[in-house]
Amino acid sequence: MKSYWIGLLLVLAACGTSQSAYQKEVRDRLDLYWVANQEKDYVAMADMIYPGLYDIVTREDMIAAFAQLEEDVQYSMDSMVIDSIGPLVTYDNTRYVSVFYRFTMSMRFLDDTYHEPQVEQSILESFQRQYGPAATVDNHTFIMPVTAHMLAIHTPETQAWTFMEVKQDQSYLLRQVIPDEALQALQINVEQ
Repeated sequence: MKSYWIGLLLVLAACGTSQSAYQKEVRDRLDLYWVANQEKDYVAMADMIYPGLYDIVTREDMIAAFAQLEEDVQYSMDSMVIDSIGPLVTYDNTRYVSVFYRFTMSMRFLDDTYHEPQVEQSILESFQRQYGPAATVDNHTFIMPVTAHMLAIHTPETQAWTFMEVKQDQSYLLRQVIPDEALQALQINVEQ
């Protein structure tokens, strides 16, 4: 009987260790992703984006879009916090995990036309609809608290965790690159 309890404890410990291990891997990889974002290292960011997205938009176009954004807008994403990492889901040799996180985004349009009071107020109202009433503007800089959801995806090809945002208004994109069975197991509701 004693060996039964010891065996059970070992199995439970192994399960706990396994979950902690993948969560640590995801956190460590996200740390690298966020550093690349802070440093505006778009090539490094592109390396950590789920490669399935490159079936829709090329990697080069993605990097160019990041660079273009920087020409139009000064932005930063600060105070990033992971709220939770969901359970591990494996489908067709690919591992998936939901990551819920939050950060503060600051954004300042470089074109002075956006600094006109009416335009600025219109943009602020749009951000408040999207991010809630806590979105503010100070000295032409919009500040928004953002709560977000992404998938961490580990494929046999990448051998590392890669990331993809989950946005309800982009469910069509999710369905193009993530199998329905994985989305269902992750409890991500996508409209048909």
